[in-house]
Amino acid sequence: MDMEKDGEFLKELVDKIGTQLIVSHNDFNRENRLVKFDENGQKRIYYIDLDFCNFNYRGYDLGRYFSNYRHHDNMFGNEGFPCDQEMDLFLNEYRNELAKGQSSEWLNDPKNSLEHFRDEAKIFTLKAYLIDAGFGVMIF
Repeated sequence: MDMEKDGEFLKELVDKIGTQLIVSHNDFNRENRLVKFDENGQKRIYYIDLDFCNFNYRGYDLGRYFSNYRHHDNMFGNEGFPCDQEMDLFLNEYRNELAKGQSSEWLNDPKNSLEHFRDEAKIFTLKAYLIDAGFGVMIF
């Protein structure tokens, strides 16, 4: 593994795809989510632990979210990496939430299409794996 070369390759992919800067959680993992039922019995998800929030690429949180699918824990299970259809369930909800604060044309912009979000998620998942691998090399 050539981390420097792999990092450059991912940087080129990020530049090519043209992801947007947003206010990012930057620690988008399973332990920073609270699941609660509202008064109508609907499941609501709340994100906590906002101390790392700042501007970052939109795909960063998506990549971190999907990179956690391989984590084994008793609370959420031990699923393999999701197929596109499984990713789309989350990505559509995420897009719809982001769209609430935008113009009515926002969802029609090709940069905000489901396919673009999926591409961003996959690229940034690779980036999350590379960051985690680098951290592991440093620690051990």
